[in-house]
Amino acid sequence: MLKQRFVRFAGLIFLLASFLFFGCVTPSPLYGKWVSINSDELYLSIDGTFSATIYINGLSEDFEGTWKQSENVLEFVSNGVSFNVPWTIDGSLFQLSWPTDTNGNLKVLEMYRQEAE
Repeated sequence: MLKQRFVRFAGLIFLLASFLFFGCVTPSPLYGKWVSINSDELYLSIDGTFSATIYINGLSEDFEGTWKQSENVLEFVSNGVSFNVPWTIDGSLFQLSWPTDTNGNLKVLEMYRQEAE
């Protein structure tokens, strides 16, 4: 009898702890596909990979690699090159500055989430 109560109590504690843990873990608001009005695209995957098509001086450049979030900075690695990009979200507007060359020139991107089709 005492053993059954203990098993039920332990099961209940485990269940409550699971609800607490999974209820407090929220996915990053950055996952998914983002697009700009200038046709720039950025896809951030939950597995830490990304792909992007960014228009620089009228020509599209494709990027792919890995990413991770550290506070308000996204750390990208593409073709062995690492770069940090500060970002903000204001309502539904995702803003970030994408490097366009090795001289430190940046393109400000204002992107909106593209919902799954």
